[in-house]
Amino acid sequence: PGVVVQQGGHLLAYISNTYCVNPTPLVAVKDTEVLPGQEYDPAGKGVSFFKVYPNPTLGLFTLELDEPGTLVFVEIYTMLGEQIVNKDISGLRKYEFDLSTQSNAVFIIRVLKGETIGFERIIKQ
Repeated sequence: PGVVVQQGGHLLAYISNTYCVNPTPLVAVKDTEVLPGQEYDPAGKGVSFFKVYPNPTLGLFTLELDEPGTLVFVEIYTMLGEQIVNKDISGLRKYEFDLSTQSNAVFIIRVLKGETIGFERIIKQ
């Protein structure tokens, strides 16, 4: 009683004698491996050695490292995990990226500097 299913919708219901037993959670867990010499960040944000601005952005944004590195790679991912940028910016302190061709969304920036990895979110409006 009181349940409405819209046209084109589906409803699955059943009666059970197990009552209110907690169901198995539908969460997938991935183990994280920390390589020797690599810093670990339990909060999952990564090590802060760079900044991105402006954030939010209309498309163009700058990634600025605290100091230039000899091996620096930047990867940008959609929230679905699709890699849209893979750029070597070794030796540079600042680099301007352009997301203007992308839809308005949140993107994940992953920066690998030597054996250090950092993450940041950027919002494209």
